[in-house]
Amino acid sequence: RLNLVEGGGVTTNAIDDEDRQNACSLSEEQLKELVRLTCIVEEEYGMPMDVEWAYTDSDTHLVLLQSRPITTLFSIDSKMMTEPTEKRVLYYDFNIASEATTTTPFRHMDMALYCRMSNAIGGMPQITSWPADPNMPMFNASTRQYVNMSIFLKYMSTDHCSKESMLLDPYLSSLFASKDCDRGKYRMKKLPKGVNMKNLWWLFRQFPLMQYLRS
Repeated sequence: RLNLVEGGGVTTNAIDDEDRQNACSLSEEQLKELVRLTCIVEEEYGMPMDVEWAYTDSDTHLVLLQSRPITTLFSIDSKMMTEPTEKRVLYYDFNIASEATTTTPFRHMDMALYCRMSNAIGGMPQITSWPADPNMPMFNASTRQYVNMSIFLKYMSTDHCSKESMLLDPYLSSLFASKDCDRGKYRMKKLPKGVNMKNLWWLFRQFPLMQYLRS
């Protein structure tokens, strides 16, 4: 538990009561109060909001600290969602990079422009568009572009992916290195229809890093 210190700062105090350790931090009434506050804020701004809050005065008074729009929120296509009993699929939005980042939903013209740009940068100017099928290695969703990382994890470990992507994108490298990127959980067992080792290897060889290694 964090407690304010008179004059500034906080202290961390252990909770010895085992019942309190296993109890919920907020009561049902506090959760309802927090929901009401969040609804008021989102109704005022007319959009989903990131709300920061705190309880003061012995957890009896809810205070709104600050609120801002959720800038990374965009819809995920229903065809990208897996059923509870299905194998999970790992998608990577490659327009979210370490240096050049965009998190807003793409319109149709945006999608066409970014597709041509990414293909040109990736050494594949002959490809003018990606399919809309999420089972493909790279595809266009309704509002963003994605890479199906489950296909690549079928043949490469997360450590290898993290190491090889460090030069091009340190942010992507850190994602591969995180404990949440579990190869056993996301690795594709069988290649989808239309994808084989020949065209997958061709795609992999088009990336700038592979062009550099071949030179």
